[in-house]
Amino acid sequence: MLHMAKGTGSTLEEQAMKTLLEWLAHGHARPGQALPLREFSAKFGMSRTPLRAAAGRLHEQGLLDYDSRHGFTVTVPTKADLMEFFDLREMTELHAATRVIGARIPIPPELDRVVEEAAEIAPKIVDDPPLHSRFWRLDVRFHRLLLSLAGNARLLDLWDQLLANVRVYQFGKTTPLSKSRFTKTVAEHKAILAAYRAYEEAEARHLLSEHIRRIRDVTIATALEHLETADEPDWLSHLAPPEDSSR
Repeated sequence: MLHMAKGTGSTLEEQAMKTLLEWLAHGHARPGQALPLREFSAKFGMSRTPLRAAAGRLHEQGLLDYDSRHGFTVTVPTKADLMEFFDLREMTELHAATRVIGARIPIPPELDRVVEEAAEIAPKIVDDPPLHSRFWRLDVRFHRLLLSLAGNARLLDLWDQLLANVRVYQFGKTTPLSKSRFTKTVAEHKAILAAYRAYEEAEARHLLSEHIRRIRDVTIATALEHLETADEPDWLSHLAPPEDSSR
C-alpha cells in the first residue's frame, strides 16, 4: 500500500518526490502507465502543484516521460537504458567501497543482521512468493547501507534514482523465482561483507562488480526471453535490438 512520505522539515515538493519514488520503485508503477496526479492529490490531501513539480524533476531525471496529450507517464526503458543504469550503479558502489575501505570505516553489525535475515528466507521464497518482496527490500538495504557509509548524500540520491528506474522495468514483467537465485545472492553478499570487514579494497571491488554485472545480465536476459514468448510484448518491444536496415 502506498503512503504519503513524510520527513522532518521537508517541503511539500520533497514529500511528493519521496511519494512518487515509492510508487515507482515498489511495484505500483508499470512502464508506459500514466501518472495518476489527480488520484494522488485526493488520496493525500495535497494540491497538484507540488506533485507536478516533483513529477517535473523526475522527468528531468529520466524516470517519467511527458507530452501535452497524455501528461506524465512512466518511462519505457530500452536495453541501452538498462545497461547504462547498471553501469552507473556499479560506478557508485565501487566508488563508495574505495572511500569506506580507504578510510577504514567500521562496518556496522546491522549489515550482518540484514544478511542473516535474507539467508533465512532465501530458501523459502519459491514456496512462499510473498517473501520475494521482503527479500528484495533486504537486498536494497544491504547495498544502501554499504553505500551510506561513504557519507555522500548525493551519491545515495543517484543510487536511489537508478534503483527506481530498474524496479519499474522489473515490475513490468513476471520474474521467475528459483531457490538458487536467492541463495547465490546471499552468498555473494556474505563475501562482499567479509571483504569490507577485512578492508580488502581490491577484493571488495571485484566482488561488487561481479555481483552487479550478474544481476544486470540476468535482468536483461529475462526481459529478452519474455519478449520472445509474450503474446503481447507491449512495452517490452523497446528492449529488442533494432533491425539492421542494411539487410
